[in-house]
Amino acid sequence: MVASGYLVLQLTDSTFQTQLVGVAFFSSMLLGGILSGVVADAFDRRAVLIFCHVFDLLVLGTTVFLVYSGQAQGWHIIALSALYGIPHTLDMATRRNFALDIVGRKSIPYANALEGMSMMAAGSLGPFFAGWLIAFLPLGQSADAAAPYIFIITIYVIALIALLTIPARTHQKVLIRAGSIFTPILEGLTAVRSNHAIIGTLGIILTMNLFYYSYIPLIPVFADKVLAVGPALLGILAASQGFGAFLTTVFITTRRSIARNSTYFIAGTFVSFLGLIIFSLSNSYLLSVGALMLAGLGMSGFVSMAFSLVLLSVDEHLGGRAMGFANTAIGISPLSMLALGWLAETFGPGTAVAISASLGLVISAAWAYRSPAMRAL
Repeated sequence: MVASGYLVLQLTDSTFQTQLVGVAFFSSMLLGGILSGVVADAFDRRAVLIFCHVFDLLVLGTTVFLVYSGQAQGWHIIALSALYGIPHTLDMATRRNFALDIVGRKSIPYANALEGMSMMAAGSLGPFFAGWLIAFLPLGQSADAAAPYIFIITIYVIALIALLTIPARTHQKVLIRAGSIFTPILEGLTAVRSNHAIIGTLGIILTMNLFYYSYIPLIPVFADKVLAVGPALLGILAASQGFGAFLTTVFITTRRSIARNSTYFIAGTFVSFLGLIIFSLSNSYLLSVGALMLAGLGMSGFVSMAFSLVLLSVDEHLGGRAMGFANTAIGISPLSMLALGWLAETFGPGTAVAISASLGLVISAAWAYRSPAMRAL
């Protein structure tokens, strides 16, 4: 997303259009989040993940062609980001349940923490390499930005090969009859709405996606218009959150036991918002890097435990649909990204993110206080 945001900013010089990259990417979660959960419960999860990887490779290949040939325009990258988000939505619901198929229910907090570790490492190294590849290996006629996409294609091919070799048990599939797609959705909705623990968890997930993650597409804007740095230092700035998150996941995965998953989840949420508030107020590059590292330390606690709490709150056969509702909560982020993009265009990115993060901190604290069933997990 950082590479695409940088590319759109260079092509359009528009803060709002840069923010549309994130809006487009997450829009499928809002529209198809619940359905993705049904797919994860009804079909072979390995096959679903393979489909997602192949689809991603086709989108990335199209992006490389447009960027390398110099035909890329801002709306091309935004549209391709929307397409890229479709398999991401399926992947989000399926991957965490596939981990459950591999390790079983008892070990799922550690499995999700390990998965989070790999995701945070990628979140750190990916933007770093993207920035440095653009700066030192300019490739393509559209903002010299083809190299990061070629790098991503290479990583996806390696991941696809690994996916084909992972052993996993077969899960109990939900039977979907013709014309009965709403039956499993309603079954999942009935289970969720009466479960106070998962309602508490989904409320925090919704708050984080309304007020925290919406800033990420604006990182190239902060680098260019607030901190006045080039693509190489942009890469380090964007990687700093992932580096901080990686440290937390190492800590979590090396714990002998986890008494309460919710402790990491709630504390991580608070620290994330605190780091983001500091970042929004900073005009210093080094302070901004440190603030995003702090935010990443917290974000990892949130991410590592969010999906474990969702899966542990429901019966195993409802896991995919529970993740589908989590996807829908995540899918609200396009709306917040649109609002944040307008605020950033009107009042400046720092003011916009400060308002968003402050609201998120207050609301998440109130929601956590009102959710004792979630805090007990």
